[in-house]
Amino acid sequence: MYLYTWLSSLLLSHIYGGERAEYVTVQLGRHSYVNKGPVAFGILPSNAVDSLGDTIRGIGSAVTVKRGSWFLTRNGSFAGIFITHPDSGPHGNMKDGYQTRQHEIDFVLNPYEGSKNLDYSEALKTLTLSYQRTVLQFDTDDSKLSGVDPTGTRPPTSSDPALPLVSSADPRLTLDTESIVEDVDGTYWLGDEYGPHIYNFNSSGHRIGVIQPPRAYVPLNSAGNIEFISDANPVTGRMEGQGFEGLTMDYETRTLYAMLQSALVQDGGADKDGKKSDTTSRYTRIIAYGVGGESPELKGEWVVPLPRSASKGKTRASSEILFVGDGTFLSLSRDGDGRGGNGEKSSYKQIDLFSVNGATSIAGSKYDDPSNPVAAGGNLEGDVVPAEYTSFVDMIDKKSLKKLGLHNGSPDDETLIASRWEGLAIAPVCDAENQDDYFVFAIADNNFSTTDGIIGGVPYNEGLDVHSQSLVYRLTLPSLARGSVGDMLVPANLRAWEACARDLMSASINLEDEVAKGSSANPFKEPYPPTPSTFTRSRNNRAGNRQKKESFDDRLQVEEPFACLERPPALHWLYLCNQRNEELDIPGVKVLPGNIKSAAGHAEGTVHHGERAVFRT
Repeated sequence: MYLYTWLSSLLLSHIYGGERAEYVTVQLGRHSYVNKGPVAFGILPSNAVDSLGDTIRGIGSAVTVKRGSWFLTRNGSFAGIFITHPDSGPHGNMKDGYQTRQHEIDFVLNPYEGSKNLDYSEALKTLTLSYQRTVLQFDTDDSKLSGVDPTGTRPPTSSDPALPLVSSADPRLTLDTESIVEDVDGTYWLGDEYGPHIYNFNSSGHRIGVIQPPRAYVPLNSAGNIEFISDANPVTGRMEGQGFEGLTMDYETRTLYAMLQSALVQDGGADKDGKKSDTTSRYTRIIAYGVGGESPELKGEWVVPLPRSASKGKTRASSEILFVGDGTFLSLSRDGDGRGGNGEKSSYKQIDLFSVNGATSIAGSKYDDPSNPVAAGGNLEGDVVPAEYTSFVDMIDKKSLKKLGLHNGSPDDETLIASRWEGLAIAPVCDAENQDDYFVFAIADNNFSTTDGIIGGVPYNEGLDVHSQSLVYRLTLPSLARGSVGDMLVPANLRAWEACARDLMSASINLEDEVAKGSSANPFKEPYPPTPSTFTRSRNNRAGNRQKKESFDDRLQVEEPFACLERPPALHWLYLCNQRNEELDIPGVKVLPGNIKSAAGHAEGTVHHGERAVFRT
């Protein structure tokens, strides 16, 4: 057996060669977190279109790395697939609305941590994004979903709570999606702003469930009735445009966490006249649901004190959260300035940390009744201990921006940092010497701003081209359980091919036969590319019980599934980062969570969660 854990470190040493940037370390609870700075920048052009011919934009509203797509290539770059979801779409009051949808976008990451500042064109080579496909979304009755501002309410049924509709004349369900999570069962959870609700969709885009939070969150009018009108503030409940911006999952326990962008109306979100108050809205709420059983279960609810501006005490609302283990989260907060925003000069864009350890859980308490605010007028009740919050990553740090050819303030050009950063995603570095290091992706929502847009065949011009910007940071997150994020990708073969994530997900072959043929003395002789086959897996059902093993094929329908593969070299390597928390049975190879073992004695070894190993056959 040959176990070359050193090769991963060697590749990463090459990637991160040169003088190290200055690191920033912060302490929260019992953990020390390290910001090693930005390592990549990329864009999706403002005039990009999807397979329907519509402008893609708004991908930063909600984003996650597709489970099973993340891997390290032979040349040291990383690749994967983003699942992204626009919000309500362009022109929220279009006559027919914008059918909600999610996109798949391939990306290749070439992290840079050298001492030389890159210019804008050089920086764009560190992260490349390529649109692949779109999945349109439908309600349980197969009706098309809309993103138009709601004016109607669907009465509750035996399976659903009251839900927002386009209007009484147009009874389509309407969503303003601001966050997304892929569950271990292949379904997706979406955080919505209109409700606020948490919707569950299958992989084909059909709604299969919904979670309504406690009544304190639900928008109620003066008569105590639910009213989802998005352009008006209710008497109690979520503020207009301040729903579940943040959604994340603890995959170890299958617990969903959803956080409001800022405080509820009764918790200081609005002043005594019912108008939005930026100075009293800092005490927002995060709520937890267990989704591993037959139905979602409320598991916790806490108050989070959002940061405020030093000069006027204005709340820095949260646009996204990311679970990083041990009751701790990253929170993306920002102002509205930057490219495509209110002004050119931004004063606050950060990825901060907060922990609910030691905070008071108010789940099921009187504070879930709208008549009992937890922070009336922005003053927190004395019996409630809030989460602990600390500053972490400064996204507008001048040196960090300059490193990747960006700037803050004038001139207002394509190198100006974007205004609306709203998405976070995470993937492991799989560095044997730094096993707690992760890549954290921040993605901006360009709000469909382009001079060359088209929706439903109708052109539009917003007067400014704002590309969808993406920044990648390398962070040390010791609280996150190794292997709890970023799935193992089962390769299609045992060869050191250059491959994109989609290629490797497109086929699997009989590994036992290929190992037998694949020694360096006997190169592969089969046709190119190899014939796809299936493998089987076991997974837990929602009750936590092991289900019967079923064959499945994860192939994706693409025109040229092997377009980015190269011919195999003389030696054949298997790259695996064992992350999937389930048992896999591949012909000739038995793969258990945390273990990789091949058949026929050609290679045998163990890979711990979060570690990458290289086996030579």
